[in-house]
Amino acid sequence: MILTYTHPNGLIKRLDSDNTAAIAVAASKGYVLTPEPEPEPMPESARIAQIKGAAHAHITASLPEWKQRNLTARQLELVKKRLLGQSLSTDEQGQEVAIEAVWAWVKSVRAESDRLEADNDLNTDDANWPVWNGGS
Repeated sequence: MILTYTHPNGLIKRLDSDNTAAIAVAASKGYVLTPEPEPEPMPESARIAQIKGAAHAHITASLPEWKQRNLTARQLELVKKRLLGQSLSTDEQGQEVAIEAVWAWVKSVRAESDRLEADNDLNTDDANWPVWNGGS
């Protein structure tokens, strides 16, 4: 809990209730300590939006949207080649594996976001975002 009092210079001072020494000094000087009201809980929709925003920021920090579009386009080229009965070269097979690894990482970030959203007591401070390994 946070306690507040008004100092003679007009400033409002804040003390953590665990800081017994400072509370004792303030009380000995005659200051009236008042509990600070608890902050209003964040609305559920705002909490979820915050989590989704943090997940998006985590993904785009390592994998900007332009790169995501390029990887999607390249994967489509590789799929089309397979659908036309053409074999992928060794290099193209490696690209396909790398793109799939990137997508697996994105899905792991989304799974962490889903975990946070599902538990009403969690927010982005509780996140254990998957680490980006460099991917494609």
